[in-house]
Amino acid sequence: MTYGLTRIIHFFLLVHSIFSIPAAVLSFAFVSLDFISFIIQLVGGSYAGPTARVEEQMKGVYIYMGGIGLQQFFIFMFLGLAVKFHLMMVRLERVGVAKRGWKRLLWTLSLFLLCLTICIFFRLVEFSAGQTSSNHLQFHDYYFYILEAVPMFFAILCYNLTHPGNILIGPEAELPGLWGMFKEVVSWKETEKGKDSC
Repeated sequence: MTYGLTRIIHFFLLVHSIFSIPAAVLSFAFVSLDFISFIIQLVGGSYAGPTARVEEQMKGVYIYMGGIGLQQFFIFMFLGLAVKFHLMMVRLERVGVAKRGWKRLLWTLSLFLLCLTICIFFRLVEFSAGQTSSNHLQFHDYYFYILEAVPMFFAILCYNLTHPGNILIGPEAELPGLWGMFKEVVSWKETEKGKDSC
């Protein structure tokens, strides 16, 4: 998900950045934030084990919910970048310098994020209702199939129908590695200093 948008930004935008932040830096930042939310979910899941006391389980559920809520917050931030990218590409299309294929990739990414958001909200609602028998979401499998499995099937299908590798072709298709990212940050800072001195 993160790598997809940052590769799209790097490939389609002439400046390889958005909000003056290089695509490689954005990729590193969002992967790090996703990792943090995953660790929080992991900690919550370890507290909520079946052998734990009820208080410990509920503490784990709340920590887990915080982790997936944080992940959804990062997705909203990510969507903000996608909207900015869309606006920049519309301007490039008006002057006739936009590469082809960006809309299809952006729609694919948007549908993927929508499916992921449905799954996250399902989990938030499922766990916020508690672990009592009145919580139908935990005791009826069809909710899981409809609100978790089906959206993830469509998310995978989106990327199978529109694989980025079929559109992102050429030398700018790959993001620079870690060393390349540091070079981009240094050149970005030098560019900013040059703007300030003018």
